[in-house]
Amino acid sequence: MARAAPGNGTPAPAPFGAAGAPRILAVVDTEEEFDWSAPFDRARSGVEHMLRIGELQAVFERHGLRPTYAIGSPIATQDVAVAALRPLADSGRALIGAHLHPWLTPPLEEAVSAANSFPGNLPPALERAKIATLTGEIEAAFGRRPTIYKAGRYGNGPNSFAILESLGYEIDISPMPPFDFSHRHGPDYSRRGNGLTWEGPRRSVLSIPNTGAFVGPLARPLFARLGELVQDPRSLRWRLPGVLARLGLLERIGLTPEGYTLGEMCRLAEARVRAGQRLFVLFLHSPSVAPGHTPYVRNEADQAAFLQKIDHFLGWFRRTWRAEPTDPPAVRALCAADRAPAAAKPAMTVRPIQDADLPALARFWHANLNAGIPEPVWRGAFGRRWHEAPPNHGFMLLADGALVGAIGAIYARQTLGTEAREVCNLTSLVVDEAYRARAMDLISACLTQKQFCFTNFTPTPSVAKMLKLFRFRELPGGERVVLGRPLPARFAGLRALAGPAALKRVLDGAAAQIWRDHRDIPWLRSFAIGDGTRWCLVVWKPAPIKRLPGARIIGVSDPALFAAWHQAAANHLLLRNGAFALRIEQHMLPAGCDIGIARPVTMQRLFRGPAGEDAPVSFLYSELAALPI
Repeated sequence: MARAAPGNGTPAPAPFGAAGAPRILAVVDTEEEFDWSAPFDRARSGVEHMLRIGELQAVFERHGLRPTYAIGSPIATQDVAVAALRPLADSGRALIGAHLHPWLTPPLEEAVSAANSFPGNLPPALERAKIATLTGEIEAAFGRRPTIYKAGRYGNGPNSFAILESLGYEIDISPMPPFDFSHRHGPDYSRRGNGLTWEGPRRSVLSIPNTGAFVGPLARPLFARLGELVQDPRSLRWRLPGVLARLGLLERIGLTPEGYTLGEMCRLAEARVRAGQRLFVLFLHSPSVAPGHTPYVRNEADQAAFLQKIDHFLGWFRRTWRAEPTDPPAVRALCAADRAPAAAKPAMTVRPIQDADLPALARFWHANLNAGIPEPVWRGAFGRRWHEAPPNHGFMLLADGALVGAIGAIYARQTLGTEAREVCNLTSLVVDEAYRARAMDLISACLTQKQFCFTNFTPTPSVAKMLKLFRFRELPGGERVVLGRPLPARFAGLRALAGPAALKRVLDGAAAQIWRDHRDIPWLRSFAIGDGTRWCLVVWKPAPIKRLPGARIIGVSDPALFAAWHQAAANHLLLRNGAFALRIEQHMLPAGCDIGIARPVTMQRLFRGPAGEDAPVSFLYSELAALPI
């Protein structure tokens, strides 16, 4: 499916009007060595060609250019490449930007494919995570955070500018007009043009396109449709582009020494200068500085001719048009000088979290809510099959496609009192500060699922206030603390059993299902207490009470039996686990059950649904069981 070029930004105030002298900058896609004709391969990450990058740098310096080396992950993480570039960056003779090849940049979660080689095709959270990783690698290697970005394969997508803006990037040099990569699953820049635009939700990212255009008598607005037609794969089969180029009627040229002759580069530059263009971007790939890595430089003779072509073009361009060298930050400064503030509102969407979204959401929760919980644990918490057909794992909030907020949902079918209910536990609500007012949209999206009762056991005061607006009510407050005594359960005519074999033997029905659902959670523990004919499963986790070892009850299979046998349960925890007391919250017990010692709980426990007034509501199928909190 064809994908239009990303970006709907506002034109940049242009100090590059037709009356000024042309300016030129150079961008080098500084990347690993790989076979351009073979499938993408994560094992191909050599960078030995960087030992010869100084030869290219010498050509640029001869013409007063300070090039931008937009570097990928293999460059930023290998000493030979960093050693070649660090002196150039430290001395101010070159700039360092970021260049994302997704298949080589962690997290490596996507399948290696042609479509996924374009960064903009990735899920927004994954694209953001990869750019963030690359940004950190560059900062670690060069001591400064990059603000210039170029997508690998020119592959920006609908979320790219919002992501770049959120990560502090100021300049993007990804667009490649007038090329159409949609037949390769990439973006379509056939209508992009060479103008500069401000992009991103706040219009703070300056988009500078690589220079390219159609040249020739048919390269006129009257024949604009012809340029799109000659890029159609069917036209390639009929060799229409080659025929038109040989006749001198229409040729598509990029301002690069890779695949274009010196004459073609000069024709492009002359046509665009005469058309009023005043900013030109010369671009190439770093592996071309050494033989054997790209189709354009196969031997030493090719390499010498390649550098000579760049040298001759820059000399001709500067002499003929009195062009001046520049660099991306200087361009941005010129564009920003007369820029009026733009107040563009991002497009906001709310959509369900599905299985494929969980890795990205786990990173989001880990980074923005609780970094002490590893990403795999976040994924596991919301990936549990406690419901036979969970509709989603919550909802996410997107701003121009970038992830800016989420609320998690854990679904289960539970018995509340005597009623079987569909219950949704809402948790982990977090929204970026700039979009905090949209948190209500996430809650509303969850509550449209009318078939569910809802719980929230860990709300902040502000979240609790919002939930109460949606008719959530507080469950009975406080907890009961029962001190253990050094008396075995048999003194009360009871038995206490622990361990998988024993529990599997005595539990049945709902109690057996609860045990199966929770037995693989490492921070939870279980035992059963009973009289030989009736058994109550107790699920708990260690939790201190007054700095002494204690046990926090997460849930019980039969609240009435637990209330009757609570002292024997506390005794078992003391004798077998060293827990001086157990804690159980009031809402897990039958109404009016006042066992042990009352103790206040500051966290509100909220419920919405018809069965919450009198029925005990446990933590069994909630974040308090699924997460180590």
